[in-house]
Amino acid sequence: MKKDFFFVALAGFFISCTIFFSGCSYSTDDNLKHEELFTLNYGNFEDQLNFFTSENNTFGYDAHITMNDGLIYTSNSAGQKILKTSSYGDLLSVYYNPETNPTPTFLSESNEEEEISTRQAIKHLFNSCTFLSVSNSKHLYVVDTVPNERIEFDNDENIALKNIVLHFNSEGRFTNYIGQEGLEGTPFANISSIHTNADNEVIIISKTLSAVKVFWYTENGDLLYKIPIMLNMLPSPYDVSVNVDMNVDSVVPSYDKKELYIKIDYYAEMIDSESGAGIGTNYDKSSIYRLSLNTAKYTHIRDIAPFIGTETDSNGTAIEVPRIYSMIGMAMSKWCFLLVTQNKGYALMLLNLKDGKKYNFDLEIAPENTVYNTFTVTNTGQLVALLAGDEKASIYVWHTENFIK
Repeated sequence: MKKDFFFVALAGFFISCTIFFSGCSYSTDDNLKHEELFTLNYGNFEDQLNFFTSENNTFGYDAHITMNDGLIYTSNSAGQKILKTSSYGDLLSVYYNPETNPTPTFLSESNEEEEISTRQAIKHLFNSCTFLSVSNSKHLYVVDTVPNERIEFDNDENIALKNIVLHFNSEGRFTNYIGQEGLEGTPFANISSIHTNADNEVIIISKTLSAVKVFWYTENGDLLYKIPIMLNMLPSPYDVSVNVDMNVDSVVPSYDKKELYIKIDYYAEMIDSESGAGIGTNYDKSSIYRLSLNTAKYTHIRDIAPFIGTETDSNGTAIEVPRIYSMIGMAMSKWCFLLVTQNKGYALMLLNLKDGKKYNFDLEIAPENTVYNTFTVTNTGQLVALLAGDEKASIYVWHTENFIK
């Protein structure tokens, strides 16, 4: 049974960052362990990434990853394919558009059934596959776009509707696509993230100009909840007399409850002391809320202090500058992963939303070796990243799960 709720929440956010390790923690002397799992070369073969966009003869760096039960799934939008690999980099399956990709070599070169059965080659006419999620039942859900002739238009929002979610079952067979109403429904506005939970349900977060819309489905694509989130109705801790701008940084669904975790950044109006007139807004604070789908109520969980970085002014003097964390994921339904840029690269905070315990690490970046990157947080608490350099891409994992058991 579908339920409609009219309350506030936010769009999931999938950010990219280039990360190498240099670790410290305010709470422990242990190091944050990390390792390079494997590398992917560039090219058009089945086990390679292709960032070349044939339409305008340019490189289009757009890849996304997810990890489930030790297996890595990598979408390659420009290459119109998805790679499923082991944690050692062994290719297990390739989902590919046969109109833009050659026949996988393991099919054309081998006649042995045993060899073919250990690797799958699944044909599908991808257009622009991006975000993806894999359920515990090993169903794969992939965000894609419809062909141009199937794009619809939302006149109220003044926005094109072109995203759909492709559903492949545990055998790799395409079953159907999910739209707003469910199977074969209306395309979504821009999808910003996709998630699966402990019940193998699918949560899709789509953003328009005035709202963020959360769609909650069964494993097979039947609509359970539709949650329109109006951006002008966000919860605020301020008095109504205070002018405040609010930005929804991200939303992440709980893994095992009908809840959403939302981070909101607040910018309060500054008042000129002499004239009493408003002179713009300045960042004031961030808060994380829990939104229950059963009660449609928000619960304030934690305030997040900004990261205090340093910059050099025009006189060469080091000054402190507050920087706002972004919430990049959740683990075990209580650990929040927060990331912010700093001079060294990135600062990572692991925050327990239940008791307030936190760990802090510095994550260094190597910009000379990295031209594109993206990462994800697994439910068990690992950071997994794809770091694309000039000649190859590397898959890294950071064992943050050792700190949050």
